[in-house]
Amino acid sequence: MLPPSTSSPSAAPSRLPTLCVALLFLLHGILAVVLLWPMLVEGKPGDWLDHPVHCFRFSADARLVEEIGTTRGYDPKVVAGYPHGAVDLDSPLAASLGRFLTPVLGPIRAYALWGLGVTLLIPLALGGLARARGSPAQGLAVVALSVVALQLDPLLRHMVRGGTYAWLLGSLVLVVFAGLFASGLERPRPRTQAALTVLALGYGAHVLAPPVVALLFLALTARRISAGGPGLARSLRFAATTAGIGLLLNAPWLIPLALHVDQAGLPVGALAPRNQLVPDLLSLVVPGRGYQGSMLGLRWGLWLLGVVACLGARPRNGRPAPLRRLEVGLLAAIAVALVLTYLPLDALRRLQPYRLVVLAIFAALVVAPEGVRKAWAWTRSAQSRRLVGIIGMTLICVSLAIEGKRMVDAPLRSNRLGPDGWRAIELLQARPGQGRVLAELIPSDKLAQVLPSVLSRQTLTFKDAAQPNLAAIWSVHPPFFLGRPLAEVRPEEIPGLLDRYAVEWVVATSKHGHALLDHVASGYFAEVLDAGHYRLYRVARPTGWIASGQGKVEARSGRLLLKDLSGPVVLRFHHAPGLEALEPGVRIERVPIPGDPSGFIRVDPGDRSEVELRWNWWRRFR
Repeated sequence: MLPPSTSSPSAAPSRLPTLCVALLFLLHGILAVVLLWPMLVEGKPGDWLDHPVHCFRFSADARLVEEIGTTRGYDPKVVAGYPHGAVDLDSPLAASLGRFLTPVLGPIRAYALWGLGVTLLIPLALGGLARARGSPAQGLAVVALSVVALQLDPLLRHMVRGGTYAWLLGSLVLVVFAGLFASGLERPRPRTQAALTVLALGYGAHVLAPPVVALLFLALTARRISAGGPGLARSLRFAATTAGIGLLLNAPWLIPLALHVDQAGLPVGALAPRNQLVPDLLSLVVPGRGYQGSMLGLRWGLWLLGVVACLGARPRNGRPAPLRRLEVGLLAAIAVALVLTYLPLDALRRLQPYRLVVLAIFAALVVAPEGVRKAWAWTRSAQSRRLVGIIGMTLICVSLAIEGKRMVDAPLRSNRLGPDGWRAIELLQARPGQGRVLAELIPSDKLAQVLPSVLSRQTLTFKDAAQPNLAAIWSVHPPFFLGRPLAEVRPEEIPGLLDRYAVEWVVATSKHGHALLDHVASGYFAEVLDAGHYRLYRVARPTGWIASGQGKVEARSGRLLLKDLSGPVVLRFHHAPGLEALEPGVRIERVPIPGDPSGFIRVDPGDRSEVELRWNWWRRFR
């Protein structure tokens, strides 16, 4: 007679946690697909939060690659032309991936697939880090906790649903860097160096990642120097190799960015307010930042577990485990954010240090199991452990109740455009023309930001292109109309301003916009169309691309083709340092325009009748 088997009872419980985490991760994936469904399936650009901005950048990269073979060039599609790919890069890594994905999927679907991949990668990568630190059980716990945090933590949820995938991936890269580099400094090994070499390819996940890498590098290296010891020289060689490899692999995009940073023209509000960091850390309510103020138990619990994990984190027997010093990265991220925020240096605040809260959250997620283990060990009696469990469950239940009400009140994806907006887009697409489209940009509406991704014609609508002025947009906040303060613009001035930028269609969204354009002199607009609360005005006789002189202009992504020239011409396109003609002997100058710091382009072709203009990021420094 065989002895009773003991494997079945023990096997079932061991598989149950894995199954539960797998189902939770599957739910996470379903929610991500639901969020991105219009882009993945229908091919429509996202019309909520920051999705229009990033959709456009994917499409701009795709157009430039198709036309000139690179993602860096002069783009006439928005704001009357600007140099794309140096100072407005959100994610050089995404731009590189887009070169391969976009020809197959199109820019919108390629962007959506990029976002889906980042959303699914984060829990798996953080779980892998936790497993490397501890055990498979800790890895599963971190995967589950990461899914909960991405879906319920206010800041993380806002970034996932708002399309800031580049910084989410950048924060993940920074967490891995902090752990690997700290481990390598204490015990330099070839495989750690190899891992950091591969990781260096991810520094381009976001343009703000390299400065944070540098700050963490300095902080961790200084800590190792202060510790001293016989292996210090070897550790410093490891650090120097890491820095050299990182700079070498990222030089192709870091050098143009550094040389042209004076043209960056960061969007209004990029200077991080000092009252923003602490509420982001503690998930508190701040006026105007509606995604805060919930799931306090989750965020505060993460910080508490992170602090507990950092206590007594010294390695035993002088042999640290891989990634054991990730706690240092957690503390360094918060410390660096605090220092950058409160130092009286605007240049540092432009790094938007509140973003480091995401890095700190990811690091806290990885060390959370260690914090739980230590907290459990410190609570000796069953009564104290029961009390800790009750407090923890109370925080979770209260937070879930608050968050559940918020999710019922606000749908998963709020379509900020609506049927009226898509109707306005259909009206513009059905009326071909050569002139530009100017759309009123207001915070509560996304039409102005969606238009560049769906129209083949040029637009004066995009607020986040690398434009160092407000001359080529109509904005309510801040109030500007083509370079003039909105309050000072009179109806009789509007025709001259529209003609200056070769505008053919104007889209007014607000009642104030309707009233402003309705008082323009009769006959200037040949047609007025209504699409719900949008009103579209067509200029009867739009001006061409040439402000003075004779010739023809063909504006393509990455270049301007001038034909049939009979002498110097002034183009209604913005000048940018680095513009050059492919033909020798052609002079390019900047023509000042009132209220427009960029000015227009003047081309003296000499005896040539055809000229091709391109933007060369290195030309201004030769």
